[in-house]
This record gives sequence, C-alpha cells and structure tokens, in this order.
Amino acid sequence: MPHLSTARPKLRWLLTRLLYIPRGLLLLLILLLLLLTSLWKGYQYGVASERLLQSRLLTLDDVPNRTGSNHTQIPRIIHHIYKDTAIPEKWAGSYGSCERLHPQWERVLWTDTMAAAFIAEQYPWFLACYQSYTYDIQRADALRYFLIYHFGGFYIDLDVGCRRALEPLVGFDALFPKTKPVGVSNDMMAGGPGHPFFYQLMHALERNNRWLVTKYPTVFFSTGPMFVNLQLASYIFQEDRNQTGSAVASSSVRILPSMFYDSTEHSFFAHVPGSSWHGNDVTAIFFIWNHLTAILSLLFFAILAFFFRRSLRARRAAKRADEEDNHFIELEDREHLLSHRA
Repeated sequence: MPHLSTARPKLRWLLTRLLYIPRGLLLLLILLLLLLTSLWKGYQYGVASERLLQSRLLTLDDVPNRTGSNHTQIPRIIHHIYKDTAIPEKWAGSYGSCERLHPQWERVLWTDTMAAAFIAEQYPWFLACYQSYTYDIQRADALRYFLIYHFGGFYIDLDVGCRRALEPLVGFDALFPKTKPVGVSNDMMAGGPGHPFFYQLMHALERNNRWLVTKYPTVFFSTGPMFVNLQLASYIFQEDRNQTGSAVASSSVRILPSMFYDSTEHSFFAHVPGSSWHGNDVTAIFFIWNHLTAILSLLFFAILAFFFRRSLRARRAAKRADEEDNHFIELEDREHLLSHRA
C-alpha cells in the first residue's frame, strides 16, 4: 500500500488533469448558469404578473359605448412627444387622427426644449438624471410619466393613431394597453394627475438608470416597457395587499385588452410602423430569444465536447507519463542489475 504522503500528490495530479477547465470556459459556464437562472425566475415572475394583469383587463361591459362619461378621472388632454414641431410624414396621419376625433380636447406636442424646461422648473431633483441619459428615447420615456403625473390625460406615441374618440375611457383612474407576448406597453397610457402609480414610476427612474451594454436592453430596462412592467407588477402586488374585497373592482390601474388596442372593430387605436429607437441589437436579441432552446442546446453540447476533449487529452498525457515513468524505472532496474553483477 503506498504511503499517504505519496498518494496525495498523485491524486491532485490526476484531478488537475481530469477536471482542468480553462478560465474562459469556467466563465462561460457561470454565465450560462446565471442566464438559465434569470430566465427561470423571469418566467415565474412573468406568469405571476400575467395573472394579475388578466384580472384587470377591461371588457365591453366596463367601457360605456357612448361619447360621454358622467365620472371623469382622466383630464381631456392628449400629450405627444417629439424632438421638434416638424412631425415626420410617416406619422402625420396617426398624429392628425387624434386631432380630428377630439376637436374640443387640449393637445400638447412636447418638444425637447419644452421638455427640458418643464423638468427644470417643476422637478429639478430629476434634472441631472434626465440629462444623463445616453439615448433620447430614455428622456422621452421618462418625460411621459412626469406629464401624466403632473397634468393627467392621455400620452400617445406618434406611431399610434386614434380610431375612435377616447371619451369612454376618461372615467378610469389609469390605463395601460396589453401587449404581446406578455405585459403592457408604454406607447399609450393615461391617468389622472397625481396618480400614485405614476409617482412610483417617476421615483424609480433614478435607481434604474443603468447602462446595459447596448441600446435596446438599456432603454428596455431603465425607462421603457420592461421598466414599466416591473414597476406595475410591484404596484399591483402592494395594492392587493392593502385592499379588502374585490381587488379588481377597486383597482386604480386597468388594462386595455387587445380588442380595444389592436386592429379590431372595438379598438380605440390604430398603429403604423414605428419603434424608431430599435437597432441591430434588438434584432440579435429577438433572434436569440426565438431560437433560445436550440442555442442553449448547442452551447451545452459544445461545452461537453470541449470538456470531453480536454479530459481525453489529459488521460492520454497521463498515460504517456506513466509509460515514460515505467520505461525509466525499467532502465534504472537494468542499470542497478548490471552494476550489481559487476
């Protein structure tokens, strides 16, 4: 039986060769594990959030099919945002449609100059964060939350037009449209002035102001749709804890289903091609998401193949080393035998 002191170095030597993983591969394995964990947690969070949103979807019975409402919570104001007053031709039709259907409503087109002055005058505590954003769309996103909180009304993106008058919707406290595949969109929203959810959005912006390598994820999580959805899920969870009785009946945020938001006979809105802030990174992200199973499978088998190859090479090296050691021992034995005979 070999002595323990000589067995331990051999064991360490064997483990070093059999379990050797380069730093790059180890980092890749850790990133893969974090990705899978994040996806699983995101999936669970998304399922829970979808249940909450589904319970707050408006129905045909909730929305009065008439041109007036006796209970007004949302002021009759429509806010738009663009860098200047020269609306691009591709959005002129959608922009004009809301004006034609609401001749008596107040409509405001917020330019970059107006927006900066509004934030500086009314919310100076946020001005540094507002100016620090890398992308213009982040400022546009943030601005809409402040506008609805401050003035109330409807915010509508320039690539979203009006198919019907919005009068039947002014009786709700706050509205967001359902989007596919999950969650809500922030290209249209409405609320009364001082609404607590828009207050929460405003005050969550600074701590979410992070750069996430490329434009799309940075905007998506710092000010855009995912930012809104995460805040909305948190708000609804808290709202449910604080309420008694029917949470849906007393909920201050209601969700417009696709029949009121997409191209249906009941829809209040029409859509034209937009998403002007999307770049090549979103194309790559959507490709990865749509082929996630195949990509993860390929990555998993590639890692296995690489590890197997490393292990095989280590075994071969160990075998060669053993053969060399045996050969050396044989030579030593021969020399020892010859010297003994001599």
